[in-house]
Amino acid sequence: MLKKPEWPGISIAVGIILIVTLIVVGSRDDFHLKDYASVIAAFVAVGGAVIAYHAAMAKIDEDRNRELRELDRKKLRLYLRLRFGLQRLSNHADAKDFIVDPPLNKDGTRSVNPLIEVKRLRLDARSEIEEAWENLDLLPNLVAAEIDWLRREMLSIDEMLAGLPEKVHAMEFWIPNELHGNYRQSCRGVAAHADNAIAVINSTVKQLNVS
Repeated sequence: MLKKPEWPGISIAVGIILIVTLIVVGSRDDFHLKDYASVIAAFVAVGGAVIAYHAAMAKIDEDRNRELRELDRKKLRLYLRLRFGLQRLSNHADAKDFIVDPPLNKDGTRSVNPLIEVKRLRLDARSEIEEAWENLDLLPNLVAAEIDWLRREMLSIDEMLAGLPEKVHAMEFWIPNELHGNYRQSCRGVAAHADNAIAVINSTVKQLNVS
């Protein structure tokens, strides 16, 4: 982040004006310092006020820049945790294709019918998503919108799996049916929206001033 442009040497400029004024006035034969004491005092007061104002504004700018850097550090911590969760969520959602589709045998049959723990079908990264939801004001608008979509879709997945027992035979999921289709569509959507959010986060992180 670039610092706010400042007028260098403002106190020097005021001092030069005062000195030049004294030289011009002092060159007159009828000059008496006591006659201009009030004028000189006024110049000194103005110069002091300008210097004090300049110092105060510099302090304000310094404090503002420090606050902005601290805010960017806070954002960076949030973004990195969220990105980690989104990457895990994206990979997990993509991996669902391997869970619900066993490999074909050479003769084209599917002979494997293992029991699947239904909890494996639920998507992870809840803590990162919820932390981001509690800090939407720190997120880019596009990421905030994706977090909203992901929360709702993950809840939808939980609801569609709620009626299943703790374990289910894989073939019950592999056989084409409405649950299978909705589940796979939701997982693919989660992976796509997580990837969209990751792309925006990667771009935003580069713009943060955390030096």
